[in-house]
Amino acid sequence: MRDSDGTTRISASFEGARLNIQAEGVKRRLGLRLIPLPGVPSVDTVHVNDVALHKVDALEIRPDAAAGWTCDPDGTVQVMIHVINQEGR
Repeated sequence: MRDSDGTTRISASFEGARLNIQAEGVKRRLGLRLIPLPGVPSVDTVHVNDVALHKVDALEIRPDAAAGWTCDPDGTVQVMIHVINQEGR
């Protein structure tokens, strides 16, 4: 996936029940809603750029949402990523 300015790149892959997301060029926040595919295991952990993301009970993808991930009853995985720039802000 790429955004319209061509600087954000996102890829996702499975390692068993672990969802690995690689994100480059995300400006501040990124929300993802991943629809389950037949034959793909249920997600039990999410890692973003090799760092585990905290599982939360509920998540709405919106600009002020906390970082984390959740799995809806239908298997849809929602992920909210916050990016810290190189200056730590």
